[in-house]
Amino acid sequence: MALVAAAALICISAGGASRSARAYSSGPPASHTGAPGESNCTACHSSSPVNYGFGSVSLGGLPGHYTPGQVINLTVKTHHPDGFLYGFQLTVLDANGAAAGSHIAIDQQNTQIISSMVGNQSRNYLEQTFDGAFPIEFDQRVWSFTWIAPAT
Repeated sequence: MALVAAAALICISAGGASRSARAYSSGPPASHTGAPGESNCTACHSSSPVNYGFGSVSLGGLPGHYTPGQVINLTVKTHHPDGFLYGFQLTVLDANGAAAGSHIAIDQQNTQIISSMVGNQSRNYLEQTFDGAFPIEFDQRVWSFTWIAPAT
């Protein structure tokens, strides 16, 4: 089965760009991925466009196809040469904007799951915690999590 879920925008935030960057070091408010019906990172980080300058973000481990119920280990990696705090928010949706599969925060010290309603649909978001906002290596941060593919 081809992955029909749209991974919504993964927002990279390399702290230091604005005062508001410090305000959500424990994780951004829900519904800021840029997915349909949502705002994106620039709602709070208005001093720069999404993924500006020399920064980068990547989602690793996502297969081209999955089987129903498959457990998939994934990583989000952010990089910015001037970063001192890093953050992200991710949700996975199907073509109708409904949640597709489920996230498991396998490292609860560095990642967390929050929920919110968008329109009439409940969405779950994976994002960094306060501890997870600090780089583990100079100029980058990597978070690991598990995604369970939808049952159908």
